[in-house]
Amino acid sequence: MTFQQLSKPVAAFAIALFSLALVGCHTVPLGDPDKSTADAKLAGWWGPEKPGMLIHVFPYDKHTYVMTCYGYEFDGDKIKPQSQFTTKAWHTSVAGMDLITAKIINPEWDLTAGKDVDARYSYYRITRTDDAVEVRALDIDFLKDTKTPAELEKKIADNAKNPQLFGKNEPAKLTRVPDSKKDDMKKVLDAFNPAKSQ
Repeated sequence: MTFQQLSKPVAAFAIALFSLALVGCHTVPLGDPDKSTADAKLAGWWGPEKPGMLIHVFPYDKHTYVMTCYGYEFDGDKIKPQSQFTTKAWHTSVAGMDLITAKIINPEWDLTAGKDVDARYSYYRITRTDDAVEVRALDIDFLKDTKTPAELEKKIADNAKNPQLFGKNEPAKLTRVPDSKKDDMKKVLDAFNPAKSQ
C-alpha cells in the first residue's frame, strides 16, 4: 500500500503512530501479537508538533493496541478531514530495537485495496518517554523481498545498523495531547462526524 490518499504527516503514523513520510505496506507480519505485551503508558491521545494528525492509542488487551489515526488540514477556520484509518498493533523486539507492527483493520480495506488487499502491515521503531514517542518507519521497499515472518525478522536483524533499513523515512516526534487541548480534539473529531457538524 502507498497511502496516496494521505498527506505526508498522516502517512507517517499509519497508522503510526508513525515517520513523516509516505510509507508502504507489506504482506508479511512481524512478530507474534499473542506473545507481545501492551504498554498501558502508550494509551491516550498523541499528536505531532504541528497540527494535522491526531492519534488515539487504546490497549485492546494485554498483548495488542487498536490505534486510530485522524489526518486533517485547515480550510480557513474549518477543519477538513483528509483520512481516517485504524490498525491493530503490537510490539516486537529485534536486535535491541523496540518495533511496532501495525496491521490495517479498516473494514473498507477489503473493498477498496484491490490487488493490494493482503498488504496490510507496516513497521516502526519507537523510542519512548513518559510524554513523547519518537517514531521511525522502516522502509518497505527494502524489506519487500521477504516472504515469511522469519525472513522478515532476519533481514531486519541483519540490517539493524544499515541506514537502508529506514530509507528516506525520518524520525517523527509525537507528544501526548494535554487535557487543556480536549476542546481542540473534540473539534477535530466532530469534523469527522458529519451528523455532528450539521
